[in-house]
Amino acid sequence: MFSRRTGLKAAVALGSTEWASTAHAGPKWRSLWNGVDLAGWSTWVGIPHRSRTGLDLPKTPDGNYAEPLGENKDPRGVYSVVKVDGRNALRISGELFGALTTEASFSNYHLYIKWRWGTAQWEPRATGARDSGVLIHATGAHGQSGPSHNWMRSIECQIQENDCGDLWSVGGVRMKAPCRTVEADDKPALRFDPRGLMTDVPTGDPSREARVRRGVNSEHPTGKWNVTEIVARRDTGEFKVNGQTVMRYTNARVDVNGTSTPLDAGRIQLQSEGAEIFFAEVRLRPL
Repeated sequence: MFSRRTGLKAAVALGSTEWASTAHAGPKWRSLWNGVDLAGWSTWVGIPHRSRTGLDLPKTPDGNYAEPLGENKDPRGVYSVVKVDGRNALRISGELFGALTTEASFSNYHLYIKWRWGTAQWEPRATGARDSGVLIHATGAHGQSGPSHNWMRSIECQIQENDCGDLWSVGGVRMKAPCRTVEADDKPALRFDPRGLMTDVPTGDPSREARVRRGVNSEHPTGKWNVTEIVARRDTGEFKVNGQTVMRYTNARVDVNGTSTPLDAGRIQLQSEGAEIFFAEVRLRPL
């Protein structure tokens, strides 16, 4: 089991399950998920979409929900453990936006996550690319980021069809990444390029997304298992998809009481963002 200490500088008591993959054998690997239930994790559900009915929440005069469901309140079973391909897996249904969050905080680690898409999609993203993500160094209050109070302040490694490994600033986190400017969706965008110009993310231009697009597409076809890895050292990070580096960033910072502070530790969140997704392995080793 995990320590319940969640301060950024608290020492983390990792789980006792040994890393089982022959490709990554080693005594330092530990599972962040016990393979049975949600022990060691908390759930968060933000403000539901108006299309979801029967929820005991106040509404605005125009019929929208007015409050998040909140922490460890999951009446729709957004977060569960199910059988997939003959073994237990974490299921995030995507029906309500929010996140599954480690109770412990971590710094200086290599994170390994094996995942694949399900079939269900929900409003307001019932069509289009399936979307989720891994949020690292998550700090502050639940639900302080996102239009429906969905996530903590954090750094996102995107999991989205054809965009796996994109870098997002969540909740005002600032960082730098080597980029080149490209055209995407008929507007200027940043794309990771290891030989590119070191660029502020966000750029400070309110018309630009707080995002850097992954360098190469190394995803497997929808329905196949993928592996996302994140190597986080102090305020720098590297994202890998199926063994290929697709993103690097550095100098991650947040403003706390008017002071710029390195963002080098925090909790880990797995997003619920309108699409069903399964996680077969969530493992970490300290660096």
